[in-house]
Amino acid sequence: MTHSTPDPDPDTGPVETKVTAATTAAVLSSLVVWALDEYAFPADTVPGVVEAAVVLLVTGAVTFLAGYMAKHTRRPDLPAAER
Repeated sequence: MTHSTPDPDPDTGPVETKVTAATTAAVLSSLVVWALDEYAFPADTVPGVVEAAVVLLVTGAVTFLAGYMAKHTRRPDLPAAER
């Protein structure tokens, strides 16, 4: 009995560098902002609305910059017009 390996799905491939960078930045920046809020500022010195805005803006900005600054993943499997 012979086992054959199915053809790989053409829609799957390596995770793009930009996606990896942005995801990592989002997780780490959220952790850093949480740690600063939890340990650097005394309790109730910063209103909750300000905390939420800072988390949103800092995480969003860091995530965008990490994705923007990361190099593109080379995709030689795509036609030249789609690269």
